[in-house]
Amino acid sequence: MIDIDDTILKVIDNDEEIKKGYVRNYKNFHKLVKEFDFNVEREVITLFKMCFSLGLFKCYTNDSYNAIKCVLKRYPDVLNSFDGILLSAYKIGFKELFFEFVNDDLASFLEMDFSYLYNNYEMIKKQIIKAHEQVVSDVNTMIKKGRQKNIDVSDLEVKLADLKRCIKHVTKEDVLIYFDKRTLNVDETLTKVSDTLLSYVNKEEFEKLKNLYSKSKGVKKSLSFPEDKKEGVHYKWLKSDDPLNLILGYEVKCCAKMGGMGYDIMVQSMINKDITNLVVFSNDEIIAKATAYYNPNKKYVLFNNAEVRLTSGLKANAKRRREAFDALLRAVNDFVKYSDENDIKISEVRMGLERNSLLPLIKRFGFMIVHDNLLENYHYDGYVGDASSELGQAILYRDNDFKNMII
Repeated sequence: MIDIDDTILKVIDNDEEIKKGYVRNYKNFHKLVKEFDFNVEREVITLFKMCFSLGLFKCYTNDSYNAIKCVLKRYPDVLNSFDGILLSAYKIGFKELFFEFVNDDLASFLEMDFSYLYNNYEMIKKQIIKAHEQVVSDVNTMIKKGRQKNIDVSDLEVKLADLKRCIKHVTKEDVLIYFDKRTLNVDETLTKVSDTLLSYVNKEEFEKLKNLYSKSKGVKKSLSFPEDKKEGVHYKWLKSDDPLNLILGYEVKCCAKMGGMGYDIMVQSMINKDITNLVVFSNDEIIAKATAYYNPNKKYVLFNNAEVRLTSGLKANAKRRREAFDALLRAVNDFVKYSDENDIKISEVRMGLERNSLLPLIKRFGFMIVHDNLLENYHYDGYVGDASSELGQAILYRDNDFKNMII
């Protein structure tokens, strides 16, 4: 008969911490070996790895022991599934997740692409947390709107508190939903945004976005735009079929996204030749966006507003706003000159000021703000637009006058 302790101590070698843990709960380990008749050295060692990964030797409680016993009863071949792959799973947060499956639906867990889950757990966890954050944001918006209309939002406030408390907790349902979404047929050109999208949308919504993307192919913008030659913080005018159009609302946390009030802004930026998204990057990270409407009859360009993806800390936010501001002004300057060189005379460029992240800088640098004779914005479906509010419009350029430009 195999000497259990001798076999395990050879595996532990000189690791005193693991040895202390084994001594702490070796009796339960012996019970598992004997009850399930593991009499081959390889089986005993694999069971030890599994027990170690799931915390059997971390404490004196029987929680881990009962969970592992439950697994071995239901799935006699479970050791083959977990051999090796769970050796360090305890370190990356699998323990709680594993127990959820053990107590409810381990079969689904074992049927998943387990190696993918294991090797990409941190990335998957990050996406799931982003989805949680979006739900929190949506509920927060519902509460604000309810208060404005004097509606009782106490139930929503309780829900919001619960959501915030669990925002970073990855559950069994989260993982199953994630793997369910992975079965979607993703257009090859959408792969660079699919992970972001699948963090926020369901299957039906994803299919709707795929259809929108298909419609965007071949839609040529009315205007041509120059490329930014600057590195680091730089701008880019997106083409109609650039997949980034689909995720800007999530990246800068604005409403131009599936289910948001500004959903039609995203739609029109992809299927309307007169509407284009201007995006500001810091290296490869999206930090700001502004959607521009070109009126081909009156030759003006009107930005709905500008949205900046803010970070934590006042100084960091101030720096990011200024970077986005400078890049946007450079984009307008380059674009107007580029259009002039191509015999297209832009009469005026303005920007709406409602929900505008750059409003403090626009005021600070003395840009002219008009409240009367506002330029007409595109009529987005279900959305009044931030360039039509009482805050007015800032003039960024007018009739060959770049005096306002801070570049």
